[in-house]
Amino acid sequence: MQRWHIHGDNIIECDRALALVAQALRMDVEPTPSAPYAPSFVLRASGRPDIEIVSLAGYGRWGDDIPAVFYRPRPLLGSELKVRGKSL
Repeated sequence: MQRWHIHGDNIIECDRALALVAQALRMDVEPTPSAPYAPSFVLRASGRPDIEIVSLAGYGRWGDDIPAVFYRPRPLLGSELKVRGKSL
């Protein structure tokens, strides 16, 4: 099973990103036992491998600055971002 992380501004933004991913992949969302501060879910669809999704809310609380990755010089990523996303 693949494990994906959604890093978001808050849990609401993580939930919105989860809904978009599930819709795009045409998979059902099932909650799994998890900590309230990092809820996890499994995306399921018949005939396809399951994907575990863990929501990590609290923008800027980790040692890595996620938006900084997108602000590297243009030769590395091709363009600048003018507005930061609410979840990645």
